[in-house]
Parts: sequence; structure tokens; C-alpha cells
Amino acid sequence: MGRTPHAIDTHTRKYVPDDAGQLEVPSELLEFAESGAPRTGFEEALLRSSHLDPTDPELAADGQERRQELSPYRVAWLLDELTGSATYKSVDEAGRSLRENGFVILEPGSPNEPPLVGMELIETCAEEAVAQCERLLTQVGQRTGISVYKQRFYYREICHRVDGGLRYDMRCDLEGASECWAKLREQSARLALPIIERSKLLDMQVAPDEQHCAPLRSALPTRTVLPHFDMQGCVTSFPSACDQHFHPDGPTAGLINCFVPLVDMDHTNGSTELKPGTHMYSLDAERVERQPGVHSNMRAGSMLLFDFRTHHRGRAHRKNDAPRPVAYCVFGAPGVSDRHNFSAAYESVWDCSEAQSETDLADAHGPANPLPQL
Repeated sequence: MGRTPHAIDTHTRKYVPDDAGQLEVPSELLEFAESGAPRTGFEEALLRSSHLDPTDPELAADGQERRQELSPYRVAWLLDELTGSATYKSVDEAGRSLRENGFVILEPGSPNEPPLVGMELIETCAEEAVAQCERLLTQVGQRTGISVYKQRFYYREICHRVDGGLRYDMRCDLEGASECWAKLREQSARLALPIIERSKLLDMQVAPDEQHCAPLRSALPTRTVLPHFDMQGCVTSFPSACDQHFHPDGPTAGLINCFVPLVDMDHTNGSTELKPGTHMYSLDAERVERQPGVHSNMRAGSMLLFDFRTHHRGRAHRKNDAPRPVAYCVFGAPGVSDRHNFSAAYESVWDCSEAQSETDLADAHGPANPLPQL
């Protein structure tokens, strides 16, 4: 018989034992263990650490399975005292989690250490994100007459993909963008690219063209083959924003999203919840459904890397004091770009006089897809 699952402890990265010391897992996972279906590293470790895998080859003499901790998805970003670069251990652990779990959270080595991205830059980007979002929302409202808080809309600069969602996806790499976004992009690349390469999730057989490589060469000048920078934006959720449904950012392999929260992110203002391992079976709805999620509560200036195919969702914003901006950069394998979230068919909010409706978008490039929600 299966038991009701407890929550995953985000500090220890393991399921919390019950009073008898036994780890509890969903009955669906028990049935999955007996089916002989292929497993992800996360599922394998969960079953084995829960004493419930009937095929575990590592049985002790007394018949008790050995416990095995899940691959850590929170990694302390430690620096070498001599070189000032990240230690091999940090990069290796982060790359393994990105490959096996489909995501990794990078944090300072201790609560007293400064954030991974400079706090002055984080604060500047946070102020610019909210101001830019408000400017664009004002423009949308004035040009179209729609309620920007209640109705969905799709523009080149900003999208509101769910009626009443209060969560806005805004581009930060278009002409006229503040220089703070370019600085954030460079710092993000410096941290993210070694991990992406170590994960081996991207096929880097062919070098990207020079136009894509140029913005990243200053970050990692010794590399000869690099994933290219694809796009940059910021997702801002406003107070009273509701929970999203679980979704991938797209169906395409070869794309990695890099989140940098611009404010502290927890259960009160809507942290991101992710389902480990789902990048390996993103289109298998039943398997995705039974996979438990984990929360990514993070300090401002920390980093979350995840495969585009990993199922995740933004949680509700329950605080009433301020918006919650999360900046992101997308890095792609050579020849792979995000064609899912911002369509080339979207008009500029500064050029059009009417809101782009679902019908307009369908005429331009097929039905508007409600899936791409960061």
C-alpha cells in the first residue's frame, strides 16, 4: 500500500520521514517502481532512499536497502581562494543536478556571504523592471482601452498570457533597453555557462555564429565553442497573482533558462516550484502529474538554471507590498532558439492601435498557445 507523501525538506533535499522513521512516497510511485519503466536519476534515488524499490540491487545482508540521498538541487557556489573562480566541485555538482533533475539552484556558500550577482546591480534592475513594466502597461491601456490587469494581450515587448493572471513577461533585450540588463546578462553568463557545458544538455557540436558569440566572449574568453545567448526578459508578478499551472517553457531540447530573482523569493510572494526530472519525459502527462514538486525559495541575486522542458510554475503572490520581478536569460545550443514564447508575429505596443486578439494571432501564425508562462 502506498502512503500519503510528506513534503520535501528544501534544506536536506529529502522527503521528511514519518514518526516511525520511514519515508513516505505516493502510491503512484510504488506502482511505477513495479512496472519496470525507465526512470530518471531523481526517481531512482527517491525509490531507493524510501526503502521501496523492489529491484534495488544494493540490498544489505539483513534485507534492508541502503539509503541514498537525492542529487542535491541546491548547490553552494564556492570560490577558489587562489584563482577566484568557482571550484571544480561546485561546477560539477551544479552540472549534475541540471542534467539529472532538470534544474539547479545556485546560492552563496553561507548566509553571510554576498549574493552571486552584485547587490547594487540587482537593486538597479529591480527598480528598472517595475518602472519599465508600468510604462508598458500604461501604453497598452492607453492604446487599446483594455484592462491590462484582467485581459490577456501579446506584444513584442510584453505579454499577459492569462486573463487576470497579474504576471507579465517583458523583453529586456530590445532596442532602447537600459544598460543594466546587459550587465546582468554578462554576470549571468559568467556563472551559467560553465554549468551548462558541464551538464552536457546542449549539443555543442557546431560552433554558433560570431554574432551570437560576441556578447559572451568577454565572460568566458578561453572557450572555443559556446551556447549562444538567445533572449533576455523579466517576469513580474503583482500582488494577488494566482498560482500558475505546471508547464514547460517549451518543447524544444537545447535551451536553458537562467533565472535571477531581483527580490527575495519565498512562499509569500511566489517562488518557482519545479518537478525534478520532467525534462526527460516532458510530454508524458501522466508521469509528469505524479512527480512531486519542490520549491525554489531564493535570496535576491541567487540563480536558478533549468531545462526548457522541465515542468514548473510560479506560485501565488500573497503579499500586498510590492511586485516580484525575476530576470531571466535564455541560452541555446547552436542553431536552437526559443520560438515558443515571443512570436515574430507579435506587433510592437508602440506601433499598434488595437490589442492583438487570439483571432489575430491565429491568423498570423496559428492558434495562440497559452503554454508559454514563465
